[in-house]
Amino acid sequence: MTLSLIDYSPFVCLGAAHWDVIAKANGDCARGDDVPGTYRRRIGGVATNLARNLHHAGLPTTLIATVGDDDAGRSLINDLGAQGLTSTGLIPLPGHPTDSYIAIEDPRGLVGAVAVDRAMRAGLDAMLDQLRITRGHLILDGNLIPLIADRPDWHDHLRERRVSVVCASPVKSTRLTDLLLNALIPDLYCNLAEARAILRAPDISATEAARALIRMGVPLVVITDGARETTVAWAHSKGLSVKTRTPPAITPTRITGAGDFFTAQFIATRANGADPLAALECAHTATATYLTGPAT
Repeated sequence: MTLSLIDYSPFVCLGAAHWDVIAKANGDCARGDDVPGTYRRRIGGVATNLARNLHHAGLPTTLIATVGDDDAGRSLINDLGAQGLTSTGLIPLPGHPTDSYIAIEDPRGLVGAVAVDRAMRAGLDAMLDQLRITRGHLILDGNLIPLIADRPDWHDHLRERRVSVVCASPVKSTRLTDLLLNALIPDLYCNLAEARAILRAPDISATEAARALIRMGVPLVVITDGARETTVAWAHSKGLSVKTRTPPAITPTRITGAGDFFTAQFIATRANGADPLAALECAHTATATYLTGPAT
């Protein structure tokens, strides 16, 4: 591999790229209900959302993900390219459809969702090959964790670079425990349910969870809890600091993607020199604007 082929983008987001279909019920929705509403299709995937938001924040970012060799995949590559994200890290897989995510929301929030991730699962080796020619801070989509937890070739690469993990669900986060114990994950972004799953501690508080994760060797932890307090903890030369802040009180007009937006804003603010607490406060303010903005 020649030096000219190495990607030196400061950030590399690795994981899911797909189309979201978001259905929004006009009123509260219970299991089995058939209610009127609206729906929209938009670009999605944890890694893709993070890459787009970091790029929009002015931070050069490479997205590595797999798509199908279908119209949906080609449209995804074209649309991301039009937004300024390079398409070199998007890998079309012959014979596979592009992944998708379908969510139902109502005025109270997310009702339920289903993710179809066959292209991502089939493309692990291709993504690792692409990852090896990058050098930036790796931001790992939590959807990949169950797929790479038992892959020594992935572990060897993770040891060679700075890694942050953005959790995707409590179930998938349970496989993070072994990676943390092997010092493979420096920074961690999760919600309280995911932190409890990682620690196998269903009743632990966010501040206790943050302290426990720092003791496991994670230098920076951010734990969200919806509209309740967000906790940030970080290790430093004098020990550790744990701080909490409550997000602004708002009435959201959209839900899906808010966690990815928040995390990208936190990372971008940190990259511009802010300390963890200042980054948390900036991310809260920006996310409140996102949540109350037009549904896109």
